[in-house]
Amino acid sequence: MSSPSTSLVGSTAESIDSASPIIQAGEPWLPEPGELPTTPWYEEKASTLRLSDISIVKEKGGTMGKFEVVIPHPDERAHRPPPGFHTFYMNQIEMGLRFPIPRFIAAFCRHISLSPSQLAPNSYSFLLALAVLLSYHRLPLIPYYAMQLVQIKRLGPGKFYLSHKGDHSFIKGNPSSHKGWMSRFFFVKCDVMRDPWKCEMHWRDSAVTLTPGTPDRAPSLTPFLEAMHGNSYSAPELIKEDLLCFYKFSRKGVELVGDLDERMGKAELLRAMQEAAAAPPPKSTKRKASPTGEKEARGERRKKAGASTSVARTEEPSKPKQAPTPPTPSSEEALDVPPVTATVGGPSSGKRLEQPPPFDPSKDSLIESPCPVAATRYICNMAPDRDIRVLRKARNADVVGHFSSHAAARLTKAHQKMNASRDQFDKAMGQHAEVLARLEELETLRSREQEAAAAQREALEAQLVAEREAHEAEKAAREMLEAELEDVKSRAARDAERLKLEGREEFLKSSEFDTLLGKKAGGFFKNGFLGCVAQWRANDYSEDEHPAPFLNVQQAIAEMPDEEDAQEEGEDEEEEEGAVGSEATPPSSPLS
Repeated sequence: MSSPSTSLVGSTAESIDSASPIIQAGEPWLPEPGELPTTPWYEEKASTLRLSDISIVKEKGGTMGKFEVVIPHPDERAHRPPPGFHTFYMNQIEMGLRFPIPRFIAAFCRHISLSPSQLAPNSYSFLLALAVLLSYHRLPLIPYYAMQLVQIKRLGPGKFYLSHKGDHSFIKGNPSSHKGWMSRFFFVKCDVMRDPWKCEMHWRDSAVTLTPGTPDRAPSLTPFLEAMHGNSYSAPELIKEDLLCFYKFSRKGVELVGDLDERMGKAELLRAMQEAAAAPPPKSTKRKASPTGEKEARGERRKKAGASTSVARTEEPSKPKQAPTPPTPSSEEALDVPPVTATVGGPSSGKRLEQPPPFDPSKDSLIESPCPVAATRYICNMAPDRDIRVLRKARNADVVGHFSSHAAARLTKAHQKMNASRDQFDKAMGQHAEVLARLEELETLRSREQEAAAAQREALEAQLVAEREAHEAEKAAREMLEAELEDVKSRAARDAERLKLEGREEFLKSSEFDTLLGKKAGGFFKNGFLGCVAQWRANDYSEDEHPAPFLNVQQAIAEMPDEEDAQEEGEDEEEEEGAVGSEATPPSSPLS
């Protein structure tokens, strides 16, 4: 069992009930005094399930999908599950409960205003067996029929069980008790957000027992009750997994085993034979002595029947047998035929039943020897071993009658099934014709759509070709424009360079250039003149000792010669320097 530190349910419950006093680990989880008016019952038992039982619950109950299974904490009780969880019992799973809860059971619980967890385990076996029988007889699974056949009884505080109403007792075989089932509970949570359980899940202490109103076009229940009259069905046989899956009460996907009609009709035959075997033998009444002629005639008929049986048994198997029309024996003849049982030993050894001889299909034939002895032997060898005792105790006439009624019932069901199959075949053929017509219409629409798609595709391809041609033309035009642009750029660069040179020459020849040049030269001259004065003053020629008021920059500039005069003076100076040089340097000797 899970510990308090590892139990998700326990921690959740403790967080929800944090306002209540702290409950010790060994104390039962009981309602508070203030809750008693609204909680008229409580559970004192803790769950005995273990964590290993979760896999069993999921496997048997079908909770592999959108269901979460949690084992309760030792302090948690069945009537107070954690928020979002609901209580169920392991014995309910064993008696047929599957998840999700079948709609028939959910609708029934919604009508009686009880939670599915309040029903005893046998109630699920009873409800599912009843649902299988109603479904087999093609009756709708609605609370209107269930409330006419089911009686709700109170088992204890918060617990209820279901049983037959009135003298309808055709479902049997449930266990008389489930020891300790209230201690085998667990919690389940459904992950579906909107109405996951389809019924009321809160516990109540009273149930609604009123039968709902008759629905519109509801089939009558009388044929079903007549079919159930005198029959007995085993609930454990009816709630086997393959039948639950066949009628969609379980989603495990188990395939149906055997023939459905044979499984549903076998209980009727055994029930009738058990009642016939348990019924007291009829009182023997003295009959009037029949004339001697009638006795002799009956003796002759018995001899002929015995001779025909012996001849049929001694014939070779390879010889083909002709099947004559069997005579219909009268009731008097059937009563005069000796029974199957025989006495062993003398009169003093007493009488006991002897088992019928083994059945040989190659020798025994109901066609050649239609006597009750052969019929009884045929039925005894056809029935299972557990039914031989019932068949041996039954009278020959009863056996033949039950066999005939069962055979007639099987033939009737087969005929009904054949008619239903024929109707279904006709319906299927009509649907097939409709499907073919619809298929032809779809083929026509498909061909039209294909033609329209082909035309649209051709138009799109032509449009694509035209767009490609336009794109190529646009590309060629763009290349031509780019070439022209490059030519224009080169011409513009040459023109700009030429204009730049021309402008420079014009600027150099302009008066503006002369003005700028004069300003620049005047600035240079002034700076040089002032620099020379500064050097002169710096060499111990202070202004106080050597005043020089005669130094004037403007006067020096004004007295400067023009460019032509300066050029002439320069040439004169160069000539003078040349003459001085020639005088200083004697001519070279010719000998040198």
